[in-house]
Amino acid sequence: MRSAWISMAGAALWLAACGGETETRDVSEADREYQETLMTALLDARPGDVIEIPAGVFVIERGLSLTVDDVTIRGQGMDETILSFAEQRQGAEGLLVSGADNFTLEN
Repeated sequence: MRSAWISMAGAALWLAACGGETETRDVSEADREYQETLMTALLDARPGDVIEIPAGVFVIERGLSLTVDDVTIRGQGMDETILSFAEQRQGAEGLLVSGADNFTLEN
């Protein structure tokens, strides 16, 4: 009985630790037009392509998808290229890569 109580207390403590404050990013001045450029690049991608995403904050409102082998999507760095899916209204995933081998996501 005591071990069950300790397990429940430990689980409650673990859940409380996971519920910390969520960091939010202000996207009020983010680029909302770039998503069309990125979607087109993903749809037109051919094996061996490198899709370069510039520095900036980009709001993506629809799910992105890729189905081509050997494609690299490259940003300008973790704090430089930011894709925000916070306002996504369509699609269940942010970026769905299916049936594509050797996919690389950099920076």
